Amino acid sequence: MGIDVGLSYFLSTSEGEQIVRPRFVGKLQRKLELLQRCLKRKQSSSNTCAKLIEKIGKVYEQIAASRLDWQFKLAQMRDKLRHLQVIKYPAVY
Repeated sequence: MGIDVGLSYFLSTSEGEQIVRPRFVGKLQRKLELLQRCLKRKQSSSNTCAKLIEKIGKVYEQIAASRLDWQFKLAQMRDKLRHLQVIKYPAVY
């Protein structure tokens, strides 16, 4: 089975299955855009600037964690649907 990762679809398999990219990241990206716009207007050495930088870092962590979680859930779902079993035979010399 071949897997192709793209932009319009998250992945396409050689069997013709296409999985659309996740849409939940869009909300966090919009939140990130708003925070970055607010940060642009702040003085660089102020306390509010430091607080916004902390908030932006947390949003980046949320995006990374949600993507990783979605990829793990997708892999588990595919394994359960396919009932894949990997059997390793010991090498005999």
